[in-house]
Amino acid sequence: MKKVLILIFVPLMYLGIANACPGNCSVIWDNFHPGQVNDRNDHGGRTNCNPWESIHWNDNNSVTIKYLGRPNKKSNTCYVKTGKILAGKNGQPIPHGYLTADISFKADKADDYVWPAFWLSGDDPSGKKEWPASGEIDIAEHIYSNTLAHLIGYPDRKLVFNPKYMSELKWPDYIGLNTADKKNHAYGMEWKYKPDTKLTLIFYYDEAPIGELTATRWKNETETNVFNAFSKNWYEVIFDSDRNDSAWTASGKKNDPTPWLKSSITVSDVKVYEIK
Repeated sequence: MKKVLILIFVPLMYLGIANACPGNCSVIWDNFHPGQVNDRNDHGGRTNCNPWESIHWNDNNSVTIKYLGRPNKKSNTCYVKTGKILAGKNGQPIPHGYLTADISFKADKADDYVWPAFWLSGDDPSGKKEWPASGEIDIAEHIYSNTLAHLIGYPDRKLVFNPKYMSELKWPDYIGLNTADKKNHAYGMEWKYKPDTKLTLIFYYDEAPIGELTATRWKNETETNVFNAFSKNWYEVIFDSDRNDSAWTASGKKNDPTPWLKSSITVSDVKVYEIK
């Protein structure tokens, strides 16, 4: 009897472990493990984060970031930060690159208020520019029952959630952090940087591009601040899991009716590539 070898090919994206770089790529950062990232950050001291309860490193160098319920209308999730990892060895912006992370999301209920996020926040070392003028790029953020990408940089905090003063990309309804399917998926952001001109950002889900946003220098305050933060290597990569109360109330909506519901994201395989 002849033995027949049958090969079954399963695309990695369906296994939830695809984070391939789109192009001729070389890794410039892949140190996502304890001791190499800041996993004890408490949202700047303004909230009651308890990292010893909210942050758990797993055996495979993945980290689970838990939202444990809000006992006093404050957040009690914690940020996990990688630091400023998007620039080259000389500290200068990489003209073409790709940031990726594998993320799974779990929630008691995937309602309007769950707020997990994979995002970048600008940190001006001089302290002259504070958030939001220091820039923010949201790669995937669950808010208002959708997964969204944002460019934020308008200096007036009262208007930061106003659509007139930020750029927004809505992810397709069937993918992203709002699905709560508990599976691991690859999230990514490709950037194309032209000095003194513009920054183009392309967002990915399991290797497939889903849309893009552009920050053009001098177009408006938001895009200029987002562009300048990138050109100065201010951006830190951040992951967190929360429930969204402040954004809702700033938009005139009611407070979170179920702040005790729990949620978490698990993050692994964070990498930054340079694309030749």
